[in-house]
Amino acid sequence: VFTRLPMARVRRLALDTSSRTSAALTRILCAKRWGIAPEFVPALPSLDDMLATADAALIIGDPALAIDPLPAGVEKVDLGLAWQELTGLPFVYAAWAGRP
Repeated sequence: VFTRLPMARVRRLALDTSSRTSAALTRILCAKRWGIAPEFVPALPSLDDMLATADAALIIGDPALAIDPLPAGVEKVDLGLAWQELTGLPFVYAAWAGRP
C-alpha cells in the first residue's frame, strides 16, 4: 500500500484490480491492524491516478516494484510485515506446487 497519510487516517483506498488476495488482505489489515473502515474502490494500477481520488493505493506486482516511494512522496506499507505484526505469523503470498 502506498499512502500520503498515516494508515489510521485513510478514508478512501484504491485497490489494484490485479489481485483479489492482496485486496482481501488489505481489507483485513485495515479493520484489524489499523482500526479503519475506508471506502474501497477498484482501480487500475497507476499510483498517480489512484491517489488523485483516494488517500492510499494498493498496487501489486511489477507496477509496485517500479515505484520509488521517496520521489513519489508516499510511504510504502508492507502488508506482509503488517500481517506479521498483527498475528505474529508470516504471510505467504504465493506458492509453487507441482508433481515430482
